Amino acid sequence: MEFPRQKLHIVLVHGACHGAWCWYKLKPLLEAAGHHVTALDLSASGINPKSLNDTRTLVDYTTPLFEVMDSIPCDQKVVLVGHSLGGLNIAVAMDKYPQKIAAAVFLAAFMPDATHEPSYVLDQYCKRTPTEEWLDVEFSSIGTPEDPLTAMLFGPQFVSRKLYQLCAPQPNISAEELAPRRGARASGHREAVVGCRDSNDGLRLASVPAATNTMSEGAGSVSGVAPPMPKSGSVREKYAVRANDAETLPKFLPASELVLPTPDLFLAESIDLSSPPEASLRGEEIPSTAETHGDRILRIDHDEARLAARGCTWYEIKASTLRQSDIPSIRDKAGIADLYEIVIPHVHARAHCPPAGFHTFYVNQIERGLRFPVPRFITDLCNHLEISPSQLTPNSFSSLLSLGILLKFFRIPLSTYTLMRLVQIKRLGPGKFYISNQCVSGNPSSHKGWMSRYFFIKRISSRENPWGCDMSWRDNAYTQPPSTPEPAPELTDFLKAVVWSGSVANRLLHAREEITKTKHSMDGLIQEHEGLMKQLEEIQATHDKENKEMALELESSRTRAFRAEEENKALQAEVDKWKDEAANSWELGKEKFLQSKEFRVLCSGKALAFFEKGFDGCLAQFRESGYTEEEHPASFLDVERALANLPDDEEEEGSSSSQEEAPPA
Repeated sequence: MEFPRQKLHIVLVHGACHGAWCWYKLKPLLEAAGHHVTALDLSASGINPKSLNDTRTLVDYTTPLFEVMDSIPCDQKVVLVGHSLGGLNIAVAMDKYPQKIAAAVFLAAFMPDATHEPSYVLDQYCKRTPTEEWLDVEFSSIGTPEDPLTAMLFGPQFVSRKLYQLCAPQPNISAEELAPRRGARASGHREAVVGCRDSNDGLRLASVPAATNTMSEGAGSVSGVAPPMPKSGSVREKYAVRANDAETLPKFLPASELVLPTPDLFLAESIDLSSPPEASLRGEEIPSTAETHGDRILRIDHDEARLAARGCTWYEIKASTLRQSDIPSIRDKAGIADLYEIVIPHVHARAHCPPAGFHTFYVNQIERGLRFPVPRFITDLCNHLEISPSQLTPNSFSSLLSLGILLKFFRIPLSTYTLMRLVQIKRLGPGKFYISNQCVSGNPSSHKGWMSRYFFIKRISSRENPWGCDMSWRDNAYTQPPSTPEPAPELTDFLKAVVWSGSVANRLLHAREEITKTKHSMDGLIQEHEGLMKQLEEIQATHDKENKEMALELESSRTRAFRAEEENKALQAEVDKWKDEAANSWELGKEKFLQSKEFRVLCSGKALAFFEKGFDGCLAQFRESGYTEEEHPASFLDVERALANLPDDEEEEGSSSSQEEAPPA
């Protein structure tokens, strides 16, 4: 049977003493065919930086494969290919991640079973391999006396004759250059094989408890060459397996025969490759710790839009928008004890496929009354309906819890039969259900965005199923009522009480609505009154502020006027003073001037001028009267002689003063 022509995400796991480099020819061929290929280095192998001494168990050795599987979204599946010793690694991955694996291909690989410990198949191989078949493989002892281990190193002859004997020779490449790193085999203990290298290129074996089997309920059981049939609840995953011989264990195959897929691959039943092929390209994404919540939301919106455009169901579309900081709040609201482990989903995780051991619940379910552990009557009801409690809408829990309180009050057993007679189950879509009762009404999904507020929770318990019901998700519910128990509970009085209480509740609800309307009206009036009072207070405050500013301005004006008046008075006094000083100065100056020589000279000059003018006028009048100088000679007519005869001022003053001093005769 051939694989369907579909784009696959193929994860290649190398064998002992090898690394991702050994797939260098196969990987480009698969990618050229349109497949997405991941070739990884196991712990301390290839370029993996982990030390050989830090790789002590098969789980340690397989950690890089676990990291790849953790990064695969829940809505995607991969094909695991394990070569040689890599068969043990993919078997462990099959047990841990059955819901993420579409097929597991054991390519000339060790295939453990569910009966023996993982190293059993390797022990049998070593017993059947003669010593001379190891050729130049070197074995050395490593570890400690308390933990002895044996390391091996493939020699050039072993590499060229047993591993790559069918490969075409390459020019200028010696057998020594093709020798891989050290490998290992069992050292007489019941141990599992891990292939890895340390700083000395050593490969060691690490112990796995003999009681630990590789195949469990996750991966199913393997017997001989029978394909492993994994079991996960009611879902059966299918795996493809290749065997070389029904009578012998798988043998090494040359690299030239590494072709996938091939016609001799057979299927247990069919292969579930329901995950979108293009979505597998995100398989190796690991969320960055530096990614902000805003970046996460943008990523979620982009993915949801893409999935919605493809017509996926709501639980395949919706990613969780919660963050790590929400965990304390979730624990506090739900009263979750330390017996539960809470995990915030990865951006590519989905509610319907949580990690192994975990189950999905919603924050809004907690807000509507859900507590942990989930009440027994709810888990019993979900078990009958064949759905998970996490598939109930948030209001379903408030409806069931209120109904449970009423039944307890009336002393009616909280049996599934009773509940099925009192509730209605509505399918709101694939995998989503609403449970209502006759006592409490409500909107099945009145919580906006609740489908994106989910988390994963795990009950830490030794019990096989500590939840009390099948937690598997289903798209449809079983709605047939259970068989009537003996004796059947009497619900007549309860239903009458429910009807009466329903009528009372309706009247109370109507009264409450009226009260609510009145309250809203009063609230509106109060708000309006408060608004008017606030405006009045603002106006009063503005008025008071303006009055205060005006009073301050008036006081300032008065102060300025008083200062101006004082300044005017001072200036007036100064002016009066200047006037008095000017008057006194004029009088003093006048007196001094009148007594000065300049005044006398001025007066003399003026007198002379007046005399000359008067003399000339007198002379002119004299002549006008007909008196000529010839006829009437007079000495005063000679001005010069007259002036000469005038006494000096000093002599005149002296004579006048002497006359004043002399006594009268």
